[in-house]
Amino acid sequence: MHEASAIYTIRSQYSSLSTKEKQIADFILENPKESVNPSIEELAERIGISESTMVRFAKKLGYS
Repeated sequence: MHEASAIYTIRSQYSSLSTKEKQIADFILENPKESVNPSIEELAERIGISESTMVRFAKKLGYS
């Protein structure tokens, strides 16, 4: 995921995100450099959400 395009995608779809998805989005927007390299498992643990929520978030934004 390219950092700048991911940030743009998150911001443009922010209003349509669920509460948990906004929790992920907020973390990524506040910590963009720390959000690029970790695995989904590591990022989910840092944010305090499930891996499946991370996967659904990525898919909702058009990433696989």
